[in-house]
Amino acid sequence: MSSRRCHAIPKIVLLGAASVAASFGACVTTPNAFAETSPVVAVNREVGLSITGNYDALAGTAGLNTAITSPYYPQYDWSDRTSSRAHLTSWRPGFRADAQYMFDIGRVRNLYAAGIFNLGSGDMSAQQDYVWTNVDGGRRSASGARYRDNFTHNTINVTGEIGKGFQLAHNRLMLTPVFQGGYTAGGGNSFTSLGLGYVGLALHADYALTKRLVIRGRAGWAEYLDAGSADLVYGSNGARPEWSGDVALDYRMTRRLHLTGGVRYAYMDYGHTHSSDIWRKASGPEIFTANFYGEDAKFTSASRAGTRSNAVQLRLGLAYQL
Repeated sequence: MSSRRCHAIPKIVLLGAASVAASFGACVTTPNAFAETSPVVAVNREVGLSITGNYDALAGTAGLNTAITSPYYPQYDWSDRTSSRAHLTSWRPGFRADAQYMFDIGRVRNLYAAGIFNLGSGDMSAQQDYVWTNVDGGRRSASGARYRDNFTHNTINVTGEIGKGFQLAHNRLMLTPVFQGGYTAGGGNSFTSLGLGYVGLALHADYALTKRLVIRGRAGWAEYLDAGSADLVYGSNGARPEWSGDVALDYRMTRRLHLTGGVRYAYMDYGHTHSSDIWRKASGPEIFTANFYGEDAKFTSASRAGTRSNAVQLRLGLAYQL
């Protein structure tokens, strides 16, 4: 074998070894790959557990007005008005468990899936005021009552989300629109009573202030499919929307352990019901009234009801980066 061939063999071996090493390195994640994960992607690959404090405030009103009038006997005109106002407040400690993961499928990057479970248990304070007013033949009378009560208030909430993230601002900002759906239940002295399903949309926004600290935001809309069956609610109209906003911080303490905390606010108007009825000629059970007041007697009845709620959740916990 010639001298030139002898020198060529080691070169070929070295080139082959380098090629194999390069191919192996392309298939196997290097130790530095974890550190190179974008902070706004890393915070979307976590499993977390937090302690929570939940504050709810509900305000409801209801009323019923009835009257009988006659053009022939005005001295016997009669009316009755009943109204009530309720204010309920609740403070419930609890916990939140969540898992979220952002992944790629082929050329589609930053697909997102998440699941969140919330549980709270505490006390609710209820205050209701009633007022009755009656006018009978020009004579007016009024009375009122006040009701107070305290009871246990328990809630659970399960939410699922799927969506896709979009990295902006040199990979420091992640915007993730998602579809959301879930189930909530609970009420006075029960975790499972009067469950409600909901569906909606939300937008997550994550911004990396530093390589360790990420500020997180979320704005959401959810349509509750049967809000009329909710506990402690007056006069709801079918499906009703809830609007929510969330601000949080995520700080990476170690390679995989993160400190998390945030606040969430949600508002819901359960709707207002109004109904009115007018009979100019009574029949059936009202025949005596019609005969007494005359054929032109008019009976009117009108009712109204509505409820609004405000909810705040504070949370602090730890998350493990996947």
